[in-house]
Amino acid sequence: MTLIVGQRSGPLHFMFGDLMISQQAPGVDSVALPARFDARLPPVDRRMRGLRQKIFCVNNKLAVAWAGNVTVARHITMEVAKKTNEELFECDFNEFLTSLGLATHELQSVAFMFWAIRDVTKAPQAYYSVDVNTNEWIDPSDPQNKCVFAGSGEYHFFNLLEHQPHGMVGTVTNAEASFKGVSDIILRASTAIVDEITKDDLHDFSYGGGFEVIVPSPGGFIKIPTTQVVWRETADGIELMGPIYASYYSENGVLSIRRFVWNGSAWDQTIFPVNNFLNEREPGDLDPASDIFTISTVHHFMSKGRTKTVHKLGMASDFCLRFDGKDFIFAPSAELVRLLREWPPK
Repeated sequence: MTLIVGQRSGPLHFMFGDLMISQQAPGVDSVALPARFDARLPPVDRRMRGLRQKIFCVNNKLAVAWAGNVTVARHITMEVAKKTNEELFECDFNEFLTSLGLATHELQSVAFMFWAIRDVTKAPQAYYSVDVNTNEWIDPSDPQNKCVFAGSGEYHFFNLLEHQPHGMVGTVTNAEASFKGVSDIILRASTAIVDEITKDDLHDFSYGGGFEVIVPSPGGFIKIPTTQVVWRETADGIELMGPIYASYYSENGVLSIRRFVWNGSAWDQTIFPVNNFLNEREPGDLDPASDIFTISTVHHFMSKGRTKTVHKLGMASDFCLRFDGKDFIFAPSAELVRLLREWPPK
């Protein structure tokens, strides 16, 4: 499954993408995915072939999102990377694609979003953007609020996922309306992650256990590393059950998904490196013994067969696993302790 979403209207702008690479014909073996953490769960669908970044930065002021044929998307992306941002957006983009010598069916096999930050000292508009083979969603209650999207996961993401956002704090917008801000899209995608790690079936709509979000900043585009944490309600209160998924980005853009599973006495860590087209042969620089601390944390509270989710954005997320030289130790902040006392709501 693939899904890319871009919003460039309203108070918050972002790109979103899942990580799953799939193919129509089943492979010989199943691949290892972060979402399948327990041997008792069914094996990964053999059409799932691995993880790859669908959104990434060509440079600090040019972000790209892609969906579709991997080989064609790689070829186009590598040609785009040879151009400056000005050359790319001042040319006729259709002519540029035609010049690459690809067949019509190849061009139709991919979708792209290109998004560049202008030099604001030279142009009144903040961004350039070019979309190829994408669809558009418009909020019926606010026509100025719209996003573009593409990929085989469109129906699942827009029509099947349901989420109940609770207790969001920090820099967020009205998350009760679709695509009003980063928190809403993170919560919606997190609902799919919960399905993958808790349901004992094979998923036609699989995110691979992760997703990414890019937002613009004064210094250029940045990715928001997000941690997913699973809790359960017991007779004694809230217990950290796991798994825990923490995202880390290396200087060269390699994403490392750190999965922690409780073995009864300690947290076992497995690291899944995820590359993009520009760094696909490069390793990341993650120190496996480094602490886990992120400013974007999604908490999933499991209670009586139901899941309630809260997204904490900003310093109030404060979820931390610290390495004490031997094991990872859960070190909650005062804010998180307060959250645990109040969640899930009765």
